[in-house]
Amino acid sequence: MQVGQDGRVYVAVKYPSISELWPEIYNNRSIRVVQVVDAPAVLR
Repeated sequence: MQVGQDGRVYVAVKYPSISELWPEIYNNRSIRVVQVVDAPAVLR
């Protein structure tokens, strides 16, 4: 928290990125495994 020269209070808020929330989505190996696992189910 910081008080500016104008007397206002400024606060920086850090939001997590999508890669921090769902790292498996950004992991190429996980995506390949999901595709390989889902392929036989679709073919049945």
